[in-house]
Amino acid sequence: MSDPGADAGSITFTGGDTDSDNRLDPDETWTYSTRHTATLADLDAGHYSNTATATGTTVATGTVTTTATADVIGIQNPELTLVKAADRTEYTVPGETINYTLTVPIPAMLQFRELQLVIRL
Repeated sequence: MSDPGADAGSITFTGGDTDSDNRLDPDETWTYSTRHTATLADLDAGHYSNTATATGTTVATGTVTTTATADVIGIQNPELTLVKAADRTEYTVPGETINYTLTVPIPAMLQFRELQLVIRL
């Protein structure tokens, strides 16, 4: 069993060897589990396609190989938050300056090509 897109060490035999002889016998169905941790590149691509391969050797015909592919859609939810904070909570006379800090936190799984901030007075 191989899955090059799986996280390292995540391929695990979960069952099916009913007689515990480490051979895939007639009427047995072996199952495995694995996982892939999505990356920013996966999300930017809009999906993640992964192919696993199973290879076995039969007594009669030699090597047999099969593959299976699963494609998972990456939902891109671009969203921004703008936080504006003043350096004071009050002022007393005309002409006093109020300074602001503007913060735009970017979610970890989101990448922007450009960010523009427009301030209307």
